[in-house]
Amino acid sequence: MNQRNKTLIAGPWVGEFGWELFAWQGYLRTLSAEFDKVVCVSVSGHEMLYEDFCHEFISHNIKRSGPSDSFFMHNYDFSGDDVHYEAGINEEVVQLFPLRIGVPPLTHFVERVPVSNLGNISPTYIAYGNGDKNDMDLIFHARNRKDIRPGDNWDLQNWEKISKYFINLGYNVGCIGSVEESHYVKGSKDLRGLNLREVSDYLSSAKAILGPSSGPMHLASLCKCPQVVWSFDNNKRRYQINWNPHKVPVSFFSKYKWQPPVEHVIENN
Repeated sequence: MNQRNKTLIAGPWVGEFGWELFAWQGYLRTLSAEFDKVVCVSVSGHEMLYEDFCHEFISHNIKRSGPSDSFFMHNYDFSGDDVHYEAGINEEVVQLFPLRIGVPPLTHFVERVPVSNLGNISPTYIAYGNGDKNDMDLIFHARNRKDIRPGDNWDLQNWEKISKYFINLGYNVGCIGSVEESHYVKGSKDLRGLNLREVSDYLSSAKAILGPSSGPMHLASLCKCPQVVWSFDNNKRRYQINWNPHKVPVSFFSKYKWQPPVEHVIENN
C-alpha cells in the first residue's frame, strides 16, 4: 500500500493584514513541520509571508462581502467554494479555515495555544526585508480606512505638518500602504502600492515608522523597524511585547488615543 502524503490547506485568508501577520502565518509556519505539503490561500501579493515554508500558494479572487475585521470578513461564509485545490490520489488533506487562535492580541508570541484539532503550538516568526533601501529615513503610514473604524485615521493636515517638520530637519520621508486605504503626504516619496517585498526592504532600512495602529505598523515589527505608534492604551502591550518577536524599539503613546496633536507626536520621537 502506498503511503499517503499529509497535505495542509490553510485559508482562504480574508481578514485584516495585521492579524494575518500575527495570528495566522506564524502558526502555519510551525504547523508546516508536521505536513508533507502545505498549500496557503491568501490575497494576491502576500506570497512573501509564506514562501519559506509553503509548497504552493493560491491567490484567491473572493469578492468583498464587507470589511475585513480581525480574522474574518463581514458577511463572508468560509464555505471553501471560492477556492479549488485538486487533491492527488495519495493525499490525506487537512483543511484549516481561518479562526481565532489564542486570544489575540493578548496571547504572547511564545505561548502554546490550541489550533483547531491540530495540537497546541506557538508561532514561528522570521524577519523580512534585506535592508538595502537606504534612501528613506522615515516611513509614514497615513491610514485612511473608510470601511471600518474611520475614527482611527489621523487628519491629513496633521500628516502634512509633521512631514514638513521632518523634511525641514533634512529627513527623507516615504509613505506606504495601499492607494485605496492610505493618504499620500505632500513632500514625501509615494511608496504606496508597492509589493510587500519592496515595502519590507524599505522598512528594514528606515530609522523608524510613524503612524496609528495598523497592519503596516505590525509589518514593521517583522522588518525590525523601530516604531512611533499611537492608539488606545490596551494596544500598548501588543506593540511592545506580544506582537514584537524581534524586540524592536517601540515608542507607544495613548494620552490622546487616535488623535494626538502634532506636537505630541514630535515629542515622542
